[in-house]
Amino acid sequence: MPNTHIQSSIVQSKADEEHQVTENPGASKEGLEGEGTSGLISRLSGLIGGALRSAMGREDPLKTPENYDPMEDLYPGRERDLDMVQSSDIGDCYMVAAIYALKHNDVFEGALRKTIKRKDNKDGIAGWEVKFLGDEEKNSVVITPKELDGQKVWNKKKNRSEYRFPIQGGKGDIILERAFGRRRKEINRKKGMIADEKGDETLVVVVGGHGDDFLLFMLGNKLCREINIGREEYNSTLDSKTRDGRSAEELLQEAALNPDHFIITANTPRHLVTPFKKAGKHREFGEGERYFMDAENFFYQRHAYAVTNIDSEKKEVTVVNPHDTGNLKKTISWKRFMQIFSDISAVKLDAKRVKTELQVQLSEWRKPYPSGEERVALRFDHDEEGDRRVFIKMDWKGDVMRAIENDGNISEGTRNVIVHLSKEDLRELKRYYSEKRLTVKFAGGGGEPASLRDRRIKLYEDVIALLDDTEEKKGWKE
Repeated sequence: MPNTHIQSSIVQSKADEEHQVTENPGASKEGLEGEGTSGLISRLSGLIGGALRSAMGREDPLKTPENYDPMEDLYPGRERDLDMVQSSDIGDCYMVAAIYALKHNDVFEGALRKTIKRKDNKDGIAGWEVKFLGDEEKNSVVITPKELDGQKVWNKKKNRSEYRFPIQGGKGDIILERAFGRRRKEINRKKGMIADEKGDETLVVVVGGHGDDFLLFMLGNKLCREINIGREEYNSTLDSKTRDGRSAEELLQEAALNPDHFIITANTPRHLVTPFKKAGKHREFGEGERYFMDAENFFYQRHAYAVTNIDSEKKEVTVVNPHDTGNLKKTISWKRFMQIFSDISAVKLDAKRVKTELQVQLSEWRKPYPSGEERVALRFDHDEEGDRRVFIKMDWKGDVMRAIENDGNISEGTRNVIVHLSKEDLRELKRYYSEKRLTVKFAGGGGEPASLRDRRIKLYEDVIALLDDTEEKKGWKE
């Protein structure tokens, strides 16, 4: 990218800051008629940018340091500086929750290395160039060190300027928040979507959204696809929406088995009258009554949470409040999750493209099976007529092998079932076939040809060996 473009971006950043301090609705409009504030800013930015480019363009080019690693630069702390605190006066909980969930996935580092590059000049750090993978316009913005401190915005109701502080977290978190707001502002301006009553400063425009808004912009639809469950009815909980509730539980099942394939956030209802309310000043929405989804006042209404640590055996999930991700975590049952949240905003990663584009290897996909007494596994057999889908059913006792006894071999579908068995089911299954092997071996022929009996015994021994091997690989051997 030419240096002149990067320097121009930095100048635009400074022009934005100047605009944020001086934009006063009560100020004189002399000299602005026919042009407007944004037009004046654009003109001034061009003049200043031209002067700076002529003065600095050839003498002090901006360069990315050799062997630059954004992780070392932006997240020098251990464990990638996972914890964050959402700003008390910026309503971007959806984005903070999304960043937190994303930082728990290996794709974060790969995506960050393709998204952010530092730009230095002879005096040191000039800024960080950010180019989101999901930005369809493929534009970049440069965030200067000054912008990491916050931003002055004009409060039209109070007729005064106020300072807004960014997210508290790693330097990379602040840069991502600011860059996402800047690009959202630029895109909104092109679409004519900036609301006058709210203003168009970066830390105002970033307010409001869903987790997948940020995740898709960060990763792009080439690396992932969005998952929205329950968004059409955002004032009711998932347990009251049969189809959405079922879809949510299926997602939790899949994510429990394949945690690195999903990045998940969830949202509480926007306006739902509950018995739990509290009056006073709220960190995001000002004075007034605020409703909660629980008696402990942990789950705010109209709030986004990150979803982590999904456990399919205990049927539990951990949800994290972006107000303070280090201290505000709660593990709840899946049933309680459905009673609290109205919708899910998530993405599912494309393992092949993630490996190709980011050089990140996701775990092998594990197929989930319906919970309860009966599980169903799929296998495909090929015959002269083509592929035939065969269902193998097993009950809680573990009689999963009934179908293969007719085939006389262990099918790939059966192997997949065994791999996904719980410790208890696997041991119950091993006991079952050990007893069955002994029964066939010592109960006599019973009219069955010896060759068939020997073949059946060999099959049971193969199954037991496979179960033994699986138990050892999972570290369940005692």
